[in-house]
Amino acid sequence: MFFSPLNRLFSSPSSRNIFSFLAFSVLLIYSSGCTSNKEDKTALGKKHYADALKFSSLNDNSKMFESLKEAVRLDPLEPNYHLTLGRNFFKEGQLDNAEQEFLQTIQIDSDYSEAYRQLGRLYMHRGEFDKAVDYLKTGLTKPKVNSPQQIQNWIAISYYALGKVDKAEEQWLNSLSVRENENIRLNLALAYRDQEKFDLAMDSLKKAVLHNPAFPLAHYHLGLLYLKNKKLRLAEDHFRKVVKLSPKSVQARASREYLSIIPN
Repeated sequence: MFFSPLNRLFSSPSSRNIFSFLAFSVLLIYSSGCTSNKEDKTALGKKHYADALKFSSLNDNSKMFESLKEAVRLDPLEPNYHLTLGRNFFKEGQLDNAEQEFLQTIQIDSDYSEAYRQLGRLYMHRGEFDKAVDYLKTGLTKPKVNSPQQIQNWIAISYYALGKVDKAEEQWLNSLSVRENENIRLNLALAYRDQEKFDLAMDSLKKAVLHNPAFPLAHYHLGLLYLKNKKLRLAEDHFRKVVKLSPKSVQARASREYLSIIPN
């Protein structure tokens, strides 16, 4: 049988070993190239993310979005890029896009508590309070939770919006048992007022101004309650504090009107 030199070359065991080695070498080179390419994309993604933060500080939203989207394209498995893009979509009122990015964040990292917080805030903004409660409560179970008391406050607000008043009150009181907070005291007071539990509302507002004497909203609502109870001097005192603390606010304008009708 006739064999060409080429046939003889690839038919010998030593030649086959050489060929296998060459093929393996090519594979190694190719694999190394893939790794290098991935590292290059990761590094370039970080650069675009840094650029996005710089453009954000310069209020250049167009370039910021362009850089963020490029960072996501280059490194789609980096959760921070999706979260930051989602936050900026939210600022622009692009809620569907923001939702998509936040959901993508927790798909990549299911323990990313901040993404759950952002989703809860988004659903509150949409009025989807059931969803808000679910995501906010799940976020509280994750590690490295930012602003847990704020999240508890949002859960209570969502419960209240759903008409689950008892659950809202329980959530606010549980939060306050951990740490005093004038904003939560105000929310609790307004909930009591809406239920005509005026004594409880008064007590909560007093605790709010005790914790923060420079809190104009609490002073304003205390003034209204004292006015309702015909305790005019006490009402006057709180309305004057509102005007002093926040002279350009809506509450200050209303306080001036009440002061004008309170007899000396």
